[in-house]
Amino acid sequence: MKKKTVVALLTAFATAIAAANASAALVITEVMSSSSGTPDWFELTNTGLAAANITGNRVDDNSFAFANSVAMLGVASLIPGESAVFIESTPANAAADVLAFRSFWTGSATGLTGVQIGTYSGSGVSLSGTSGDGLIVYDSVGITLAGPVLFPSSAGADAGQSFDAFNPAFHRSVVGLGGAFASFGGTTHDVGSPGNLVPEPTSAALASLILASLVGFRIRFRK
Repeated sequence: MKKKTVVALLTAFATAIAAANASAALVITEVMSSSSGTPDWFELTNTGLAAANITGNRVDDNSFAFANSVAMLGVASLIPGESAVFIESTPANAAADVLAFRSFWTGSATGLTGVQIGTYSGSGVSLSGTSGDGLIVYDSVGITLAGPVLFPSSAGADAGQSFDAFNPAFHRSVVGLGGAFASFGGTTHDVGSPGNLVPEPTSAALASLILASLVGFRIRFRK
């Protein structure tokens, strides 16, 4: 087989991998049960190479049942690599609670610049810090888009620490690891990294690197 044919096939293969991974890929990357300063919240990240339309998405806790899920409001889409935070808040209180969340973490109601913050509410979805809990995200018709994930108890000495997926397994947030920092507010200050994900390389990114390398090789081969 000629070298040009081999290169063409490898390029097509890499392109196919990239295309397969180019769709939005949503991942639950951080969760936290309510503390003295914030309501329950979680972080959703688009690890794919295409924008994610999340209008109409829904979330449930560890019952993992679409019938029990509630609407995710306030965030319409996520660009590739973007993380958004969703806090538990009623529509009537959403605006004030979002400002309070930003202020709690940074000391300013305009803090967490560039981070979209949405809301959800409903008696069926509540993140337990005492016994641990879980999360799952669905689209508007019940197809699972992210999760399910489980996280352990955050009671006692672990109170006030989010669980993040920097490892990528969920672990308690530590200041300085994975972008985690101590909150501005609170008596003991919470620790987390809301909207501040440091993602691991994805297969899509690796495929893109392979494709770029092959294209470079083909150019050199032609010379």
